[in-house]
Amino acid sequence: MDALFPTEPALAYSQSLDLLDLCEEEGLVLEGAFARATLAMILIMWGGEVEEGEKWVESAWSEFVVARGEDGEDAKRWGRWKGRVGEHPRRGCLGSWEFEKKEGGAGAGGP
Repeated sequence: MDALFPTEPALAYSQSLDLLDLCEEEGLVLEGAFARATLAMILIMWGGEVEEGEKWVESAWSEFVVARGEDGEDAKRWGRWKGRVGEHPRRGCLGSWEFEKKEGGAGAGGP
C-alpha cells in the first residue's frame, strides 16, 4: 500500500513533483492544480516549511482559477489559505518534516 500512498513526506513530495511534471508535459491543467494542492497539503500536514507551503497554496489557487474559475469551489478553498498556511488547522498533524527542496523538475524553482 505504501507504493500507492507513500507515508514518508519526502517520498510523497518527490512523487507529487513527478506527477506535476507529467501533468505539465501533457497539458493537464486541472490535474496539475490538484498536484499543486497535494504538494501544499504535504507541507501543511507534515509541518514543512511555511514559506514553501505558501508558494504551493498560491500556485494551486491560481491553477484552480484557470481551470474552474475564481468562483469555483477549489479556488475558494485554496484562496482562504493564501498567506495563512501557518494557521491551517491540519498544520503538523502528521508530524514534523525537515523539508529539502528537490533539485530539477517543477519543484526546483518553486511552483
